[in-house]
Formats: sequence, C-alpha cells, structure tokens
Amino acid sequence: MNITDNDNTNTNNAGVTGHNIFSSSPSLNDTLDQQSNQKQRTLGINGNATVTEPIGAKGLLKLEYNLGYLPSLSIKNTYIFSRINYRNFIFDTPLSSSFSENNTVQKAGSSYLYRTGEIEASVGLYYQFTSLRNENILPQAFVVHQNYKNMLPIVTFLYKFSKTKNLHCSYSASTQEPSANQLQNVVNNTDPLHLTTGNPLLLQTYQNNISCRYNASHKDDASNFSISVNGGYTLHTIASNTLIALRDTIIGERLVLPKGSQITMPVNINGSRMLNTNLNFGVPLQPIKCRLGLSINAGINYIPSIVNSEVNFQKNKNLGLGANISSNINEKIDFMISSNATMSNNSNSLNTQLNNSSVTEDSRATFNFIFWNDFVFNTALTYQMNAGISSGYNQNYLLWNVTIGKKIFKNHLGDIRLSAFDVFNQNSNITHIVSDTYIQDQRINAIQRYVLLTFTYKLRDFKK
Repeated sequence: MNITDNDNTNTNNAGVTGHNIFSSSPSLNDTLDQQSNQKQRTLGINGNATVTEPIGAKGLLKLEYNLGYLPSLSIKNTYIFSRINYRNFIFDTPLSSSFSENNTVQKAGSSYLYRTGEIEASVGLYYQFTSLRNENILPQAFVVHQNYKNMLPIVTFLYKFSKTKNLHCSYSASTQEPSANQLQNVVNNTDPLHLTTGNPLLLQTYQNNISCRYNASHKDDASNFSISVNGGYTLHTIASNTLIALRDTIIGERLVLPKGSQITMPVNINGSRMLNTNLNFGVPLQPIKCRLGLSINAGINYIPSIVNSEVNFQKNKNLGLGANISSNINEKIDFMISSNATMSNNSNSLNTQLNNSSVTEDSRATFNFIFWNDFVFNTALTYQMNAGISSGYNQNYLLWNVTIGKKIFKNHLGDIRLSAFDVFNQNSNITHIVSDTYIQDQRINAIQRYVLLTFTYKLRDFKK
C-alpha cells in the first residue's frame, strides 16, 4: 500500500501593451494596455493498494485498487487601462476568470502474470470511474459535472531467445482529462489577432497504445542492435477549433475579431493516430579504441482539427538519421563526434498553402584532455543548419566553447576553470512550427559570447 501527495502553486503577473493598425479598416485600429495577475494551485492525493497471490508454479494473480483526488483552483484578474480616468486600471470581467475543479479517479482490476524461463506474459483488465466537477464563477457562473466510465485492458509479452536477445510487445489503454486552462471559457487576448479560449464541455481522451521492441547484444564483439515500433490511436482527441474571421466580428460583450484574425478553442474529435519506428546499432572499432553508433528513426502523425467548421487533417512525416563515434582511450583522453539530420514534411488537407518541408542538421564534436600536472582542457564544437523555413531564418551557425582549468588540493577536491562560450559569437535560437492555420518561424534572443570563471570545492569524507 502507498499514499502520495503533492501541492503545486503558480503565480503570474503580466502586462500587455500592443497597437494594431489595419490598413483596410482604420476604424478597427486599437491600442491594448492591460495588466493581469493569475494564481493556480493544484493538489493531489493518490493511494494504491495491491495484493498478489501465486497461481500454480508459473502464475501470479494481482488485484489492484487506485484512488486519486485532484482538486485545483485558478483565479485570473485582468485590468484594462481606463480611457476615461487615465490614472486607473479598471477590472475587465470578460477577460478575467475564477474556476475550480475537483477530479476524483478510481481504478480497480486484476492481472495475471505467467512466467517460464523464456516467456513472461501478462493480461489485465481494469475498470476506471472518473468524476469531474467544474465550478465557474467568472466570467459566467455555471457548474459542469461529468462522470466517465472506462474499461482499460493491458497485455504484455516478453520472449527471451537467449540471455542477450529478447522481444517485448505490449498493448495498453489510458485516459487523459482536460486541463483547467482547457476547460475555462475565458478569452486570452495576449495576441489580439489570435485569441484563445477554453471549453467547459470537453470530454476526456481515450488512448490506445501498442509497441514492440527487439534487442540483441553480442558479448564476442560488444555490438548491440535494437529496433522498435510504436503506434497509437486516440478517441475524443482534444483538438483545436479555429474560426478565421471573414469579416469584422463582435465576440461576447465587446471583443472585436477583425477580418483575417482568428479565435481558437479546444474541442473533441476522433482520428488522431501515430506510428513511429526506431533502429539503433552500435559496434566497437578496436583499432582506434572507439565505438560507432548508427540510428534511424521515422514517424508519421495524423492530427485532426477544425477550421471554419471543416475538418482538417495535418499529416506530419519525419525521417531522422544519426551517427556518432565516441572514445574512452584512457582516463585522461576521450572525444565524441556526432551528426544528426532530420527531414520533416507537413501537409494539410484543407489549406495546401501551409504545406511545408524542412531539414535540420546538428553536428557536434567534443574533446576532453587531462595533461601535465592535472591541467584540464575541454572543447566543444556545434554546427547547426536550418533549411526550408522562412527567409531570414535559414540560418547556419557554429558554436565553439573552450575551457582550461586545473585540479587543485589534496585528492583533487578543488577545481578552477576559465571557460569561453560561443567564441565566434553566432549563437541563435530558432524554432519552426507548422499548424493547421499558420506557419511560425521564431527567433528568440540567446546569450552569445561570454567568459566564465568557476571554482568548485568538493566536501567529501569517506570513513575506512
């Protein structure tokens, strides 16, 4: 038996200032000046009781009961600058929220395990009852109480061909409740041209997952090989429902959705599925005291959504290739060289103009050397390449970090090092996002060249 608990509190104070200019509709020009403070607290108490009983010489029966109680509270107060009294901010009810959630989950069931020298197999079935009660005070007062009943099967199979070769397969079902933010029907206007809101009528998702993995290693040459396949299908996926305004539209009491802007809310929809595979191979290179590693991964994901009342399927395909050479020549010298390339292709069934392909490559080289009188030298080179994203973001850059230091004091308890980061001053942080309604390329300010002096002392005392 076991009981666990957690208490997580987050607070956030934010200010948003923005000025939107519409060349075709000057009357919609707007200045946004607002402040908000938000507090979220989530508690959690989980209990578990398990009883196991041998069934014959090779079987084991397990009975299990789980109880989880997960209450949460979210309060957001939003204030907008008063254009009448220019010294004050006034409370903005449509953009504020007060929301509490009480989620109780009970799961009970049993599983049977069968084990021989070569085979380990188990089959189980669990019944899960979830009670979800949401109470909303702002911006509108209402209560939503929903009960979910699910059967959750689980099947595993392990076959040992030998001590170094095995095949493991499994199937399991699980559920995921919507988050507090997804259930709140308050509008978030942090980006005035892309509003977001929640949906208090969301259902939980039901996920089916299947996986299979083969592992093999050889003592003679210290090589290893593995291949895995993972697939999944989700019912009641929490997806996005986006309305792109074809004309200037008023939302709620006073929010304006200008032509061309959009508002997104979460909804349940079926059709989400994925399939991924990974292959890894490693072998030692004895003449140079190194090890070679190769990897291939490929995947395809189907992500459903709704755009202007029509169902869209976004298909994401990716292929990754990787190789690395690592070495531990001795305790004073080691290095690693690696390169990983990822090719991605994204397509949409509705808006083909958002179809996009991109390539990224990440190559690295590190070298560590302890030399004369306990001096330490470390260096690392990283080359990042981006292709197929927006003009100005296809940026290739080279990062070089270098460190020199010395181990000092008895038993090397002290260490002093001088490090230079991004010697070429090229660091750049770029992200590439493809959704069902837009492509976003983003550059975030990153710390570039700097020098750091570090002193470390280890407090250590081992008795004989």
